[in-house]
Amino acid sequence: MKKIFLIIALFFLIPFIYAGNYGAGTYGSGLYGIGEVTVVPPSPSGGGPSGGGAAVTIPNFEIDKNLIKILIKQGETQRETIEIKNNMATSINISLDADENLKEFMLISEESFSLSQKESKNVFIDFFTKEDEIPQVIIGRIIVKNEKTGEKETINVIIEIKERKPLFDMIVDVLTKEVTPQSNVKAEIRILNLGDLNNMDISIYSAIKDFDGNVLSFKKEDIAINKELEITRKLRVPRGTAYGTYIFYSEAYYGNINASSTDTFEVVEKKAIKPYFFMILGGILILSITIVIILIYRRRNKYKKHKKKRHRKKK
Repeated sequence: MKKIFLIIALFFLIPFIYAGNYGAGTYGSGLYGIGEVTVVPPSPSGGGPSGGGAAVTIPNFEIDKNLIKILIKQGETQRETIEIKNNMATSINISLDADENLKEFMLISEESFSLSQKESKNVFIDFFTKEDEIPQVIIGRIIVKNEKTGEKETINVIIEIKERKPLFDMIVDVLTKEVTPQSNVKAEIRILNLGDLNNMDISIYSAIKDFDGNVLSFKKEDIAINKELEITRKLRVPRGTAYGTYIFYSEAYYGNINASSTDTFEVVEKKAIKPYFFMILGGILILSITIVIILIYRRRNKYKKHKKKRHRKKK
């Protein structure tokens, strides 16, 4: 019986030992907690927290948005507002600059200005297109910079130019908003045929793009459409893709007629399995083994008692 209890006690210790080793091996040295306890990971220089904890870096300034998505028809104009706030106790000089491919379709109300301490300012960005502009998607960035310190903030920009009287309309809706490298991002693509042609084959091009316009992966296909088409497509995020915001882009075209649409998603780091998962798993395993051992022990006692009774009867 003592041996049985020793085995049970050993099994209880295993998940706790394993969880501790797993935590140290996965997260490195430092102070870690479970649930809502604060987690303090190692500093980039390799040292742990000391002298009352690591300092929290406050940005010089902040902006109220990091993504602008504009849906605009040929010949239209739209205005977006960005709020920029100075977090410093001194004045700062702010500049705004857009990628060259965006400048043809937008105008910034003030490209440089000063902000006194703790001051906020609204900057207006007007987007516009010509009457005969080609329907397309323009991708780029606006860089907001503190000229004194060099600190920068980025605003990702998507401009979807639509035909004034489209023959096609297209909507892309990403279903997996967060994915990890080497996994699939899934999107629902809806295409509306607003013209008079029915039962025709259209070409669909879908791609994952970054805000520099680089294509990470893509798919081309021909598919039949009547009045409406709704499909779900998956594209794989390549190995080594940097974490951040990306675009699922789709374009449908028939001859010289086309329509396009986008949606965004995040590439994130794969989450490590929590140490307490192994503790729970180990607990379930221990409980199962304990029940089995108890059943075996009770059956063995019954067998011994039965054997003794038979032995007494023979006497």
